[in-house]
Amino acid sequence: LTNLIDGSIYNVRTYVIWKGKAVYGENIQFAPYSYKTINNLAVHKTDIGMELWSDAAKLCENSILGGKKWRLPTLSELQILYNNRDMIGNFETSKPGQTYYWSFTLQSPSYHSYLDFSNGSINKWGNKFNDNTMYNKVRCVCEK
Repeated sequence: LTNLIDGSIYNVRTYVIWKGKAVYGENIQFAPYSYKTINNLAVHKTDIGMELWSDAAKLCENSILGGKKWRLPTLSELQILYNNRDMIGNFETSKPGQTYYWSFTLQSPSYHSYLDFSNGSINKWGNKFNDNTMYNKVRCVCEK
């Protein structure tokens, strides 16, 4: 498949040729997303959810975009994304309560870090064993 548009939903039906006949498989629905490269860091061009910290980490780990190994950004990587947000694009910077992006970095043994993309401030949240109350945006990164 070529010339796909980021974020568009595509329906594809798989098939194989078996003994000269087409054998059809399942219908698959997917939405392609691409990535940009900043400072030797590949970055999803769009958010892939608004999740609890534990779910955010899993969501990135399960991303298969470009066959790369994706993860949540460290706090210093998230600051690079913030400083390059206009070039990367598609960050939420103005809707109240939806401008926070999770980092993989712990500020202390009990607190997860996140960065507010409305102003660049670094914040921390909760107890790492009970993080079921704060949903933040998820943007995945990996090595270039």
